[in-house]
Amino acid sequence: MTLEEFSLPLCMIPFEESEYRGRVTKLEDKTKENLERLAIEESKSLGSDIILRWDKQLGLKHISNLGGGLDILENCQRYSYHNIYPESPAGQAIFKIAKEYISELKEQ
Repeated sequence: MTLEEFSLPLCMIPFEESEYRGRVTKLEDKTKENLERLAIEESKSLGSDIILRWDKQLGLKHISNLGGGLDILENCQRYSYHNIYPESPAGQAIFKIAKEYISELKEQ
């Protein structure tokens, strides 16, 4: 699976679970800061906050806005979305952050 195939609604992650977890441990603080900055920029354009939740083993575990968002599944194979419409501005902003995160992991 390629990064180009990471798309809503399935949001499949292009790594096996062990490879994903290995890449998460190598994430640098600068990468996290860049994603936090992107979330702030997207929040400003939406007029409401996008929240990122990090986990040591799962990486970017949760991305949300006004009750909806993406959550990584425990097997690290895909993000599951809830209470968002993929075509909505919030859905697109959340997806943009998730895709950037996966792109950063590919560089690890």
